[in-house]
Amino acid sequence: MASQYPPHEDSPLLIEQLSLEIFSNFYLLERHKDSIGLITQWGVGAWLILQELSESSPLLETELAERQHISSSYNHKLINELVKHDLVEKIDDKKNALLSITDAGRASLQKLTHVLHENFPNWGESFSPPELQAAVDTLSKFRHVLSQ
Repeated sequence: MASQYPPHEDSPLLIEQLSLEIFSNFYLLERHKDSIGLITQWGVGAWLILQELSESSPLLETELAERQHISSSYNHKLINELVKHDLVEKIDDKKNALLSITDAGRASLQKLTHVLHENFPNWGESFSPPELQAAVDTLSKFRHVLSQ
């Protein structure tokens, strides 16, 4: 990816500050996970897998790992746990199985979404839609650059 902006002397410090903010926010979100239920016992990775499968099911296991930017072994571990709890279904028994979210997986995802909305009811009052969109866009770009 070609550089869009010329180097600036403040860039390294700002990237460091952004990284620390992301880690701090992740930590705070993780602290709330006990109120969310079963799916968070594996952390955010399981939720992201369910979210991806809810939007693009069915998917091959390798394609899912690639989209999530996680290792095949970690992806496989999470998938096996989600299958064990009937949240994800392996449509075939191949090594690179075709995966689909189950009704129980959709219900867990809906529960998670509901709890997140309950825990953050004033976000709409704290941020304008353009501010929220700018944050989403910035974090998405940050994730994209990190995944290269």
